[in-house]
Amino acid sequence: PMMRVWASLHEAPDRKSGARSVGPMHQLTVAGIDLIIFTAVALLVFSPWMIRNIYWQGNPLYPLFDGLFSAADSIRQPSLDPLSTRRLLYGETLWQSLLVPLRVFFEGQDNNPQLFDGRLSPLLLGLPLLAFTKSREASSILKSQKRGLFFFSALYVLIAFFMTDMRIRYILPIVPPLIILSAYGLNTLVGWRPNRWCAKYGIAAPSIIGAACLLIVALQMPYLRAQWRYVDPLPYMTGAIDSASYIVKYRPEYELYQYGNRELDTRAKVLALFLGNRGYRFKREIEFDINWFRSALTGVKSHVELSRRVTDNGYTHLMINHQLFNNWAHTNCNDAEQQVLASFLDLDTRPVYKTGNGHILYEIQPRLALHRVR
Repeated sequence: PMMRVWASLHEAPDRKSGARSVGPMHQLTVAGIDLIIFTAVALLVFSPWMIRNIYWQGNPLYPLFDGLFSAADSIRQPSLDPLSTRRLLYGETLWQSLLVPLRVFFEGQDNNPQLFDGRLSPLLLGLPLLAFTKSREASSILKSQKRGLFFFSALYVLIAFFMTDMRIRYILPIVPPLIILSAYGLNTLVGWRPNRWCAKYGIAAPSIIGAACLLIVALQMPYLRAQWRYVDPLPYMTGAIDSASYIVKYRPEYELYQYGNRELDTRAKVLALFLGNRGYRFKREIEFDINWFRSALTGVKSHVELSRRVTDNGYTHLMINHQLFNNWAHTNCNDAEQQVLASFLDLDTRPVYKTGNGHILYEIQPRLALHRVR
């Protein structure tokens, strides 16, 4: 509906009917009013999260920014490009990696980083394409708006694809434009030869639209039911468990962060391996870079040399998800490198905190002075 109102406000005048043309100043005024209304509604919808972040962290834009205009930069991300990352971590071929922008609509799986840690419906890909079929009723402005929504979505997916290892949450801004285009696509689908359908089966077009919408919702219900069971929000919402316990239930590394925030010196520098790049609740310097660690391991002859490379880079501690780390070591390291790794962890580090899920915080021995005794 909002798109139709926008189109009607900016519809080109019909010269045959003698309609008065709309000047550019009027169009700019209407666009400005629409922008103000859109911004106000967006802030209203987002305000509960902003209020929560102010109450919890003193920053309405946490964790994306340290302040209103200061981007968070204390977490270094992996230095390898996304295509190489997927080849290294998941063993994907080049074609599999290049098809990621399409695979996100068909192969998504929750809690599986290789399959984008989430799901999108294939309908969000198919229905928007129907919105661009020929329609005599569609104005040129409405067509250009559809193209704008489509190209925004496509460009956003490509930017995310080339900048980082793909996750569904990274491309969520494309969902509203695709939903709008899907509505137009559904309308186009129902509008094909409506007179023949209605005359043959005695069904009104609105009934067809309603049935199609109910079918789409029904197809999503098993996933929504499974998500509700997995998230299980009621214990937290009713106060049966606190925030920290609820987070640890789904993010085991948070237990390490809590310990580190309490016990590590403020000068500590942590190298995190296979923790999912989730460090915004950790108050010490932390870097997620398995690629750097792999390069540091390459060519070393002993655990002493590896330890020297790690400490020379300023690291005082390691945080490791051992299930993923062990799989990575067996897949990507030869026997000699695996022996160096085992000796390094056994002789040059000291475990200072362990979780029940195989997440361990190590202290690198040459920097014992930076660790406060528990």
